[in-house]
Amino acid sequence: MAEVEAALAPAIGTAAQVVRSEIRAFVLSKKADPDFIGELRGLVETDSRFATALFEAPAALSGLSPERLGTLRLHTAAAHAPQAAERVRVASEIAGLDARLASVVAEVPRSFYDANIEKGMASHVDVNSPLSTGE
Repeated sequence: MAEVEAALAPAIGTAAQVVRSEIRAFVLSKKADPDFIGELRGLVETDSRFATALFEAPAALSGLSPERLGTLRLHTAAAHAPQAAERVRVASEIAGLDARLASVVAEVPRSFYDANIEKGMASHVDVNSPLSTGE
């Protein structure tokens, strides 16, 4: 995630801050335009200034919902830091599998568990040892 944050880190210059403020005002003015939502995704994916302007401030300043801003952040991360975004995607997929596995384990009845079987599995037979004649 640090790689994504570094890719989307805003410039600290005064001029850059003014541009980001103007971008948020522009996005807020387009809030009523239903076609602009699709355009906005393209803008944040291609122009990091749009991305940093939206993500550095609360969602209300740009007129976007927090959910929409979260979705835009995912698309932006994929566009500006694709390798890091892929690692995050894989990690979240694995976390989902882990949660599903835990729910399956919880459904297995405890009657299937036997401590003696567990002890037997902990021991083993050496198949390479010579046969014993019992003498």
